[in-house]
Amino acid sequence: MAVVTLESEFGTRWPQLAEALGKPKRYAVWVNPFAAKGAAQEVLRSHQLEPLTGIAGEAHLWAPSETTEQLLPKPPTCSVTGLKTYYPLDLASAMPVLALLQACSSLPTATLDTCAAPGGKFLLLAGALLRNHILHKTDLVAVESDAFRVSRLKQNLRLYLPDDASRHVRVHRADSTRVLGQLQEGPFDAVLVDAPCSSERERLLRSLRRGQNTEVWKLTKAQANARRQVRLLSSALQNTLPGGIVIYATCALSHIENDFVIEEVLNDRKNRLLPLAHDVPGVEIESTRYGWRVLPDLGGWGPLYWAALTRQSLVKSS
Repeated sequence: MAVVTLESEFGTRWPQLAEALGKPKRYAVWVNPFAAKGAAQEVLRSHQLEPLTGIAGEAHLWAPSETTEQLLPKPPTCSVTGLKTYYPLDLASAMPVLALLQACSSLPTATLDTCAAPGGKFLLLAGALLRNHILHKTDLVAVESDAFRVSRLKQNLRLYLPDDASRHVRVHRADSTRVLGQLQEGPFDAVLVDAPCSSERERLLRSLRRGQNTEVWKLTKAQANARRQVRLLSSALQNTLPGGIVIYATCALSHIENDFVIEEVLNDRKNRLLPLAHDVPGVEIESTRYGWRVLPDLGGWGPLYWAALTRQSLVKSS
């Protein structure tokens, strides 16, 4: 399918999707399991948030009802641990982490987040994988190329993670498309690639706040992003152990940065798709050719696309 504009890609759905993109974002929260138990409950319940069930609940996620429009206060600090008690996020952004946790048949021992800043998804991984780190040896590696974003990531890790968990975390400033093999890290059994993308909703909302009329999507920019995304994802897969899991994600709308990227890496016969079943309360998940997506015209969350892949060994026939 040739993509020329978002309007042509989404067809009759585009007007309602475009309207939803311009509405204020909805927020759920990750409740910090390293803070004292129950430290966030009172403030969250007073703002009509409730804990989710299933794998989302196990990942310490709370979400508002469909009718809740209250703004959350800034995350308070736990009086016992000195850590922030919750981290606000778009609930759709948690889907790739939940997919990674679901896809791993056992807890991974080496997990990589290739584009980790500002740290929301990384904190979800840390909460799931390091909460019982005494019983299970695991390490989390974060890579980010931009110096400012690395600084922001490190700040969030200091605010939310205790020292004993932080000892299992390593942060590198590096370009994941080129130097993963030079970091003396890996190979990994679980990798999250939350790739830089067109981020149309963020650009649109920023433009609206500033009273500007900024073009939020360009075909040439999406195509350039896709070339870099293929390099990022290919590098991640090449640094994944046989049988390891790689989750690719973007907040882009177009197939150019989503399914088309997956199609490209599937040309390597060592890479194959991993089927998963998703069921998260309050989140409308749509299947695409190679993955899944959440779009804001159905519930307000997103946009977010993700796909699950695994790296396999090819045995030469005799």
